[in-house]
Amino acid sequence: MPSPACYCQPRPHRPEAVSCLGGGWWTFGLILALLPGLAGGAAPSSALLSVPVSPSTVRPPEGFRVAHGPDSATQDAAVRILQVAYARAGLNLQPETLPAPRAAQRLEAGRLDGDAARIAPYFDAHPMLQRVGPPLMRVPQVAYTRADARFTVRSVADLRGRRVGIVRGLMQSARLVAGLDRVTEVTSGVQLYRMLDAGRLDVVVDAPLNARRHTAALGLRTVVAQATLCEEPVYRGLHRRHAAVAPRVAAALEAMQASGELAALATGAPDGVGSLLAHR
Repeated sequence: MPSPACYCQPRPHRPEAVSCLGGGWWTFGLILALLPGLAGGAAPSSALLSVPVSPSTVRPPEGFRVAHGPDSATQDAAVRILQVAYARAGLNLQPETLPAPRAAQRLEAGRLDGDAARIAPYFDAHPMLQRVGPPLMRVPQVAYTRADARFTVRSVADLRGRRVGIVRGLMQSARLVAGLDRVTEVTSGVQLYRMLDAGRLDVVVDAPLNARRHTAALGLRTVVAQATLCEEPVYRGLHRRHAAVAPRVAAALEAMQASGELAALATGAPDGVGSLLAHR
């Protein structure tokens, strides 16, 4: 069975409808425009409904609240990139560590301003989130087994009948194992590798950055990579109510891509962030 397709076309941008009464200077200007009519006794209520209002361009005073996954080296790399990009765009980034399902709920409720890194299909499933700028990095999904496994994995088809583990809420790995009947979802990457080491799982599907972190933390030397099952770009997501600042973030990311800084931060140590922030 061929591996599932790993890329979707981006969803076209659709401007968000915004209330006419929450526009700050827009509201003040509207009142001034209506004063002559009000003085003459007219009450042009229809004018209130026809005045266009742009989305808010004011950043939250505490910073842009951006969700990133817990215990994930891939998500941490995305945050490193965004810290630089937001600083160069003159914006304040406030990362919030949240499991993917809870992050989606808060985005739907308007309690977050964005998400650190998601694959393209995630934006189709969550239309309140706008994809911004070039890909932050490409994230492979790799099949990991114990070194003493008596089977070989070359594709998703080889996972059939195997006990497969993934981290709950991650669309990229969930799409890969959809249709398999022995999938275990856990909340922590460390838990996956403990289960693999204990013989409770046959295969773990994970990103290489995460695998290296978790196996090193557990001191495991018996985990091997069998095959890359899929590789997809991940993008920064911004809530559509902040559409007016999206070009600033995109421009910063595009400049970092052209200079090679995106790739360096995606794979490098966090020590490089300080010097990149200073290079503005």
